[in-house]
Amino acid sequence: MSWRGEDGGIQSANMGHDVIMTPGSGGLYIDHYQGDPKIEPVAICCYAPLEKVYNYNPIPEAIAPDKRHHIKGAQTNLWAEYLYTPEIMQYRAFPREIALAEAVWSPISVVTSRTSTVASTMRMCASICTVRTIISHSLSSLYLT
Repeated sequence: MSWRGEDGGIQSANMGHDVIMTPGSGGLYIDHYQGDPKIEPVAICCYAPLEKVYNYNPIPEAIAPDKRHHIKGAQTNLWAEYLYTPEIMQYRAFPREIALAEAVWSPISVVTSRTSTVASTMRMCASICTVRTIISHSLSSLYLT
């Protein structure tokens, strides 16, 4: 797993080892701010906006073409030091986890036209979060009565 930048993953893949790319430099540490730190919940540091996650390509050009199959995927990282509530965790995770999933599961031909997809992912996330909130409130009501 290459989490301290891409260099370790590039070197490992070129040596024939399987790799999961997860560099903070690619925006994949989603415990970082995704918006203006002046108005966001406190985070450990840094800036990882949705667009950066969406545009992350886990297969760098520095990997030899015959070794690129050793990149098995990418993952986000969400450390919990500053996740004081489930709502903050969900805010940090979504839509960036969904964005990375779509980015690495989509064919390269689809990946080149991501601008409209970013908006659709955000809408999808908003729907998911709304449904979760409704379900959560409904379950709370059941247990409280």
